[in-house]
Amino acid sequence: MNVPKLRFKEFNDEWQNYKVEDILKISNGINKEKEFFGSGTPIINYMDVNKNELISHNIVKGLVIANSKELETFNVKKGDILFTRTSETSDEIGLSSSVIENIDKCIFSGFILKGTQTKQFIHPYFGGYYFRNPKMRKEIIKHSSITTRALTSGSLLSQMSISIPTIIEQEKIGKTLSLLDKKIELQTKKIEDLKLFKLYLQNKLYNANDTKDVLIKDLGEIVTGTTPSKSENKYWDNGNILWITPTDICENRDINDCSCKLTESGLAKGRFIPKNSILVTCIASIGKNAIIKEDGSCNQQINAIIPSKDYNYNYIYYMIENLSNYMKSIAGTSATAIINKEQFGNINIKIHKREVQDKISKILNAFETKIIQEGFKYKKLQNLKKGLMQNMFV
Repeated sequence: MNVPKLRFKEFNDEWQNYKVEDILKISNGINKEKEFFGSGTPIINYMDVNKNELISHNIVKGLVIANSKELETFNVKKGDILFTRTSETSDEIGLSSSVIENIDKCIFSGFILKGTQTKQFIHPYFGGYYFRNPKMRKEIIKHSSITTRALTSGSLLSQMSISIPTIIEQEKIGKTLSLLDKKIELQTKKIEDLKLFKLYLQNKLYNANDTKDVLIKDLGEIVTGTTPSKSENKYWDNGNILWITPTDICENRDINDCSCKLTESGLAKGRFIPKNSILVTCIASIGKNAIIKEDGSCNQQINAIIPSKDYNYNYIYYMIENLSNYMKSIAGTSATAIINKEQFGNINIKIHKREVQDKISKILNAFETKIIQEGFKYKKLQNLKKGLMQNMFV
């Protein structure tokens, strides 16, 4: 039967097949010179559609000066379905949004296609999600032209086949996913608020009195990483020893895994970094930092601080977070920003006594743990949405 894997129990009819051209009349958006933007009437732009499955007046921030004919030709109304028309990659071509309310005198940009319904086949809360489900994404990419840029058009999208349920079932699916998106949005804000408060605490605690000036090199040993020869398989094949690169350093403080690992032979050719060392990127992406939680190594874009017993390694990590902007400012403006090992080691910092370090670390660790926990909740919600998007559509 033409039905999804996951369905609300009150529905059992088969989903109906249509061609997009039987449901939507697709048109191009308005093209205006940049001097027309910044005031005037609301305009839905590329990023509005790229980032949101549903479009309401709260989403639309752009303004453009348009005459009465343009307002009539490029108007957007409730129930319209919008698609990104062009992109550098196929991943972002044909991303969909549906307009869930009428927005006064609203128009859409030339980087977007608008699908106007011939009659109501698609519920406003359903369309944006439906055209983003994995099967439809594959169809949209297939109905696109991909050369130096990815490009789709009304004529290409119109040839796609779709399967949709009754309006009542569409509404229930769309509003369920919309409620989930609101939870994800609230969870995102919760994490951002925690990060901001943690940053406030860091600035307050680290700018307190009763500190002494030291250089980073006085904290312990500084080791700059290296890359064992990639042509030597014995250094890499079936390796299980962490070898950290800047791409492995993301938002999390602790690193327990990485994309590329060394063998014992590889580690012997690299630079040994003991666990609980602080890794700091000093080439290109300046000032990213993390704590390596297992013995391992790193590449030459990273300086590792191996702290002496006089210093709390978590305290040093948070201190380096505070130094990130300063490090970027001294890295220079050449094609590749860089802070060499000597420059890095000679950065002057203010350090508290060990007992104060431990107290500060304990306070900030509590916030870090909370951020990580809320991050797990965020990922759980994202995975739930991914599962629903895979299984609630035909």
